[in-house]
Order: sequence, then structure tokens, then C-alpha cells
Amino acid sequence: MKWLAFEIKRAHYQFVSERYKFIDGVVQLCQQIPDLRSLILLTVALLASIAGCSDNGTDPTTGGGIGTTVSFAADLQPVFDATCTGCHGAGGFGGLDLTTDVAWANLLGVESMGYAPRQRVVSGNPDESVLYLKINGDPSVGGRMPQGGTLDVDTIELFRVWIAQGALNN
Repeated sequence: MKWLAFEIKRAHYQFVSERYKFIDGVVQLCQQIPDLRSLILLTVALLASIAGCSDNGTDPTTGGGIGTTVSFAADLQPVFDATCTGCHGAGGFGGLDLTTDVAWANLLGVESMGYAPRQRVVSGNPDESVLYLKINGDPSVGGRMPQGGTLDVDTIELFRVWIAQGALNN
């Protein structure tokens, strides 16, 4: 019986020792990464690779959880009115007018002035749409919009789904 107790203790100490070695390795890795942003990105990448695909096969064109068609007039135009038209009204920056009567026509299939030949909104393709990239803060299209702030993730998802669903004028 003493032999069994000894083996259990030895196995426990070996397990604890391995955990400390792992933690020590992580600490050493963190010390090699000087900035916090890189550490966060590394952590997210590690967790994503461990977790695998977690969307359970949802169709990205249907919104993966939103489940309804996104309305340009009801869902997106209020965002433009509240956060964008101060700079992007009539005669707005970048030649972009996002006021109610002209916003959709100024987005879909229109070449972006600052990022030509890229289009402001590419129907069915959020990742090629300058609007979506700007609100996500993608550095390939300059600074994040809106300037001085960010949209919440649910609002950004509405834009993604709207574009994926064909960027309808509805």
C-alpha cells in the first residue's frame, strides 16, 4: 500500500513539475514579445487554432446568427445618420455623401476615391468592400471609421451581413 501511495505522489509531483515547465515556457515567450498588442494577437491566434471552427457551419451569407435580412433603411441608415453624416454629408469628405436619399447609390459599386480601383461596397463580398474594411480598422484602407471612435461589434456585423446578402436597397 505504501508503494501505491508513493507512486501516486510521484506522479502528482511530475504532473505539477510539467505544468510549471509549461508556465515557465509561456512566461519566457511573453518576455520575448515586447508589446502587449503582439501578445494579444498571439494569444488569439493560439486560441483560434485550439478551438477550431466554432460557427457550427452557419452560412456566412445569412449572417450566421442574425437570421433575417438586414435592411439598409431601417438598420444601416440610422448608423450613418448618427455617426457618419457629420463628415460625410452633402459635399462630404472623400466625395462620400451618406445622407438618407443618396447613401445607397453612393456606396454600391462606386469606386472609392482614396483607394481606387477598390469599390466602396462590393455586393456579396464584405472583405473587398472599403466601407466594411474601414469600420473594421483594416490598415490597407487607412484609418478606422468613424474617426475618433468605433462601432460596436453587432453594428459591424450588420454591415457585414448586409453586404454578404447582396447590399440591397431595402
